[in-house]
Amino acid sequence: MRRIMRVMLCALLFIGIVMSVGAAGEQEEGNVKIGALAPMTGGKALLGQRLVQGFEIAVDMINEAGGVWQANGEGKMLELVVGDACDVQAAMSEAERLIQQEKVKVIIDGHLSSNAMVVSKVCEQNDTIYIATVGIMDPITERGYQNLFRVTVLASTFAKDSVRFVEECVSEKIGMDPKNMRVAVIHEDSGFGSSVGAAAKKAVEESPMELVYYQSYTSGTNDLTSLIMQLKDKRPDVVVATQYPHDGLLFWEQAESLGFNVPAFVGTGAIHSMPDWIEGTGSKGNFVCGYELGFITPDNLSAKGKALSLEFRERYDKKFGGFPPTMSVIGFQGAYTFFTEMLDKAGATDSAALREAATKVDVPAGDTIYGFGVKFNPETHQNDRAVGVMYQWLDGEFTIVWPEDWADADPILPMPTWDER
Repeated sequence: MRRIMRVMLCALLFIGIVMSVGAAGEQEEGNVKIGALAPMTGGKALLGQRLVQGFEIAVDMINEAGGVWQANGEGKMLELVVGDACDVQAAMSEAERLIQQEKVKVIIDGHLSSNAMVVSKVCEQNDTIYIATVGIMDPITERGYQNLFRVTVLASTFAKDSVRFVEECVSEKIGMDPKNMRVAVIHEDSGFGSSVGAAAKKAVEESPMELVYYQSYTSGTNDLTSLIMQLKDKRPDVVVATQYPHDGLLFWEQAESLGFNVPAFVGTGAIHSMPDWIEGTGSKGNFVCGYELGFITPDNLSAKGKALSLEFRERYDKKFGGFPPTMSVIGFQGAYTFFTEMLDKAGATDSAALREAATKVDVPAGDTIYGFGVKFNPETHQNDRAVGVMYQWLDGEFTIVWPEDWADADPILPMPTWDER
């Protein structure tokens, strides 16, 4: 009887090994397919396309260096499979297509927090790893999903740090005591805008400063006159705004025509951190501040981070032309971190192996092109080291001005009035 049991146990172990190798090796027969979801058409297409540019450069770097899994003699090439997530329904459908038809075992997030909420659910249900590089809504990593890992900054961090910048830095520059400062918070009403805006409102209310105005609006609007007139009536010293390209540029144009001046205008990502801001506003877009993931000056990084940053800049200019926009920076570093710190070290696309590799990720600050390091919280899988920086548009250049450790210049405030520009 004991001999029979031993034989049965050995047989079961052999079957288990074969099944495990088959599951992990199913995709390894050819290129390793990586799904990428981003809005490639529609109103958010520009952001999505630039994000995918960053993904592409990360793939190029890995493949030109011999691919992943060279340590075990495989050297598999990466293949990026892009899906058009132009809205929530499309994001869900494309996620299902990538998993069921393209047979991807990993999907990298490409913009829109509302998309991230539904795609991460699809991935969890299909035992597919989901890497969030842009979606910043706090609830994304508050649902206990095992296959979700977020590299980027939380919406609440965007808001809290922007308000902290106002309290600590703007107040000094405009010569006011924080307890006398009047702050307005405005935001478009998508999941991104609502998350950041609500957190900014709370942060102001918990500070010594006074919240004098809080308002949301639809990003597709063609008229923000009423909003601007209400701001003029409230006379804030600072406006903290979360805006997309269409509404952000419209707001600035109408603010000028209506003569709305404010000593400091602080954006929290999106349009205020994009080259499109200065292209759309010209010199009149100078002096606006914007909180965003950092693209730190190479000399301020570690030797590893500096080399990575210089190579990325050179590759971007060669492949797409010009200086890398923020979304491409975010896409590149998020994908590159996953490829090098999780996928390559896992040795397979098996979700269990990738989850195990994620527990060992320990990238120190300075080793990434956006400055902050990477270490996933064991419970939420949020990158606990993720933090942004404050930029300001100075002479048409998006320049880091805060915090001091990463800064390339001092902020220039108060902003000149429209008549002075």
